[in-house]
Amino acid sequence: MVSGFSKTERIMKSLFVRKLHLWPRFQVNVSEELERDPPLVVDIRVPMSKYMVGIQKAILEVMDACLKEMRKTNKVDVEDLTVENGLFKSFDDIIRRQLDPIWHTLGKKTKQLVSDLKTLRKLLDYLVRYDAVSYLKYLDTLRVSESFRSVWIFAESSYKIFDYAKKRVYRLVRSDGLKVDGPSKKITGKKRKIKGNGGKEDEDRGTSSVSTNSGVLLEEALEEAPKWKVLRVSERFLKR
Repeated sequence: MVSGFSKTERIMKSLFVRKLHLWPRFQVNVSEELERDPPLVVDIRVPMSKYMVGIQKAILEVMDACLKEMRKTNKVDVEDLTVENGLFKSFDDIIRRQLDPIWHTLGKKTKQLVSDLKTLRKLLDYLVRYDAVSYLKYLDTLRVSESFRSVWIFAESSYKIFDYAKKRVYRLVRSDGLKVDGPSKKITGKKRKIKGNGGKEDEDRGTSSVSTNSGVLLEEALEEAPKWKVLRVSERFLKR
């Protein structure tokens, strides 16, 4: 109840409310009020972009690979080791409940797999909460902090997560306007300036690009979060 009703206990303390009464909608008084003045329910669904769908599929594939590795330990109930269960926070409690008595006997790889599943679930959650730049920055932080000990980073589908996340922020194009296929090249430096015709450095307005020695331009994509577009549409709908 504390987590399901937006931290009800915290809100009650802020409002100095001591008692909270919850009335189900099938209660007679409540149902009569709802029938007299039915509430307007608007169902708004936010579709994900193709790169977000690609990241989601890649994360699920990596989670499946980690679960397959955990099944090899023969110390966990195999029925609970499913991708569907791994998407919920209660999965940590299920795993820890089974592994706590023998936690000290487990190897480093098994313990790391439990931590990796928690990290992958965070990546799924942050995918719809963070903007494209913040999400890529978080991934780069994980690559630096967990590159040597983490198991999921070395999974077969993990490269798709980083590749799609980069494409949401920037893309490489040739000077003639054609897209560059293959993995993104790392461009050093944070300044995005190009030289104008007069030889002076002009700050690029709007979509900026950086010229490399190989005649390739780094063009900013900066994919907008789909929820903002739906929010603007819903605001116009409510104003009518």
